Amino acid sequence: MKEWKPTFEINLAVKDAKGNPTNRRKHFITNDPIKLSDFFLRHQGKPKKKKKSKATDSVEATKVLTADKELERMYEDQEKRIEKIEQENSEQAAEN
Repeated sequence: MKEWKPTFEINLAVKDAKGNPTNRRKHFITNDPIKLSDFFLRHQGKPKKKKKSKATDSVEATKVLTADKELERMYEDQEKRIEKIEQENSEQAAEN
C-alpha cells in the first residue's frame, strides 16, 4: 500500500504596481512543504519604501525659519543694549 503524503497547492493572484489584480495567476503544487515555502517567499509582495513626505520637509523648514527669527530677535536685542550703553556713555561724557 502506498504511503499517503499531503499535497500542497498554492494559487496566487498577480497584481500590478498599484495593487490592482491583473487576472493572472501563479500556481504551484508540491508534496514538499519546504519547496512550497520557498515558492511563496519568492513570490510574496514586498512593501514599498516610504518616501519622505513634504510635511517632514515643511517641518524642517519651519524649524530653520524659527531659528532664524530667534537669531534675528537676539541680534536686535543686542543692538538695543549697545545703543543704550552708548547713550549712557554719551550722557556721562556730557556731564563731565
